[in-house]
Amino acid sequence: MTLSDEELVRSVTEFFFTNAEFSTAFEKFTTEKCDIFTDEEENKLDYTAVYLEFQQLFENLMGEHLTSLGTNPQNFYEICQKSEVKAEADSIVDMMLTVMSFDQFVRGMKRFRRAKNMDN
Repeated sequence: MTLSDEELVRSVTEFFFTNAEFSTAFEKFTTEKCDIFTDEEENKLDYTAVYLEFQQLFENLMGEHLTSLGTNPQNFYEICQKSEVKAEADSIVDMMLTVMSFDQFVRGMKRFRRAKNMDN
């Protein structure tokens, strides 16, 4: 089954926002890794190692999903550049880039650690 460009973008968007396996993997990762993040202003070197693990997890899960749809990350990127899907694709690409931002990642891990510690 070959998906149209529009269907592919919609499928990736749905996967990103609603797939339970995808979100569970990140919840588990966050729970296991958040304790090294402190409220200090300066970023620790350890943060970079955890961030790289996070990126790898994201790329692996998204890559597996794209493969299951008969495509790959490079092809998906090229599809997102096409004018007929660009408006819809821009929002999901912007969201992915935000999630993949180091600064955003560190802020999120610090927030998660504080919330986790409040629950305990």
